[in-house]
Amino acid sequence: MGFFIGSSIMKLIKALFLLSPLCLFGCTTEEEDSTVLQGTWQSAAFTDSQSNKTSDIIYEFSGNNFKELISVQNDDGTYELKESMGRFEVLAEKVNTTEGPEAYQINLTYDRDENAIKFDLANIQDGILYFGSANEAQCGDNTYPVITTETTTSSGSPVSIEKTTCYARPTKLNASLPYYSID
Repeated sequence: MGFFIGSSIMKLIKALFLLSPLCLFGCTTEEEDSTVLQGTWQSAAFTDSQSNKTSDIIYEFSGNNFKELISVQNDDGTYELKESMGRFEVLAEKVNTTEGPEAYQINLTYDRDENAIKFDLANIQDGILYFGSANEAQCGDNTYPVITTETTTSSGSPVSIEKTTCYARPTKLNASLPYYSID
């Protein structure tokens, strides 16, 4: 009887061992392969709606890390560079955008601002990368806050006012801001 139980357990262990590699390729996971975004992508030049200055953005995706470089052209022709970095993940479940094409759900976790997170979309069509359009929402679960500071003058003294705006994951792509591969 002892030999039978041992033999059955050995067969079960053998079966699990043989099936486990199949799970690596066939089981669903919460995270998609991050290689879909790998490389360096630069946006077309655009005019920032708040500063009215010409800007462009470069994203470099490597492994599960990213770097973001925002270049802003000043009135005197010089450039101001803002660099951020962090980690990103591509979620396994794609979503349909309001325009129709499927897009990857991505989460960008910035090292600045105590690991601020941004929920976004990404879609690559004909070698061009598109992110989602900002989707302002009521603050709550599944939103992320963006804090801006406005400086005004009150009684001759400058006064800074912080404003928090929350955004949810976009539902449509920002077709007006394409990113081109520069690798």
